[in-house]
Amino acid sequence: MSLYQKGKKGKLDKIFSLYIRTRDKWVCQRCGKQQKEKSTGYHCAHILGRTKQSVRWNEFNAFGMCYGCHLYIDTHPTEKTVWAIDKLGKQEYDELCSISIQNVKFRDWEVEDLIKYYKEKMEKLNGK
Repeated sequence: MSLYQKGKKGKLDKIFSLYIRTRDKWVCQRCGKQQKEKSTGYHCAHILGRTKQSVRWNEFNAFGMCYGCHLYIDTHPTEKTVWAIDKLGKQEYDELCSISIQNVKFRDWEVEDLIKYYKEKMEKLNGK
C-alpha cells in the first residue's frame, strides 16, 4: 500500500480526485465522453506525475479522464505534452513545469489546509 493511500495525504488524494472529476462534470477531458458519476472508470489524471509533490494537488495539473484516455495519454508522453499545452496554454504549462521541479515536502497542517480548501470547493460545486 502506498504511503499516500493512508493518513492525511490519502484523505487529500481522495478529496482532490473527487473535486477534479466533479469540476470536469464527469466528462472525459480528452475524448468528451460522459461518464457515470463516481464511476471507477473515470480518473483524476495528472499532467505531471503524482510523484512531483509540488504539483500533486495543483488543480491545473489534473483533469478528469476515462480509463482508456488516461492510459493512452500516460503511455504517449509527447502527445500528453501537446494535449496539455493545448488545454492549458503554453504559459500556464511552462509555469506548471517550473513549479514541478521545486523540492516540496508538505507539513501536516498544510495537508489539512488543502483538505479544507478542496472540501470548500466541492461544496461550492454542489451548491452548498
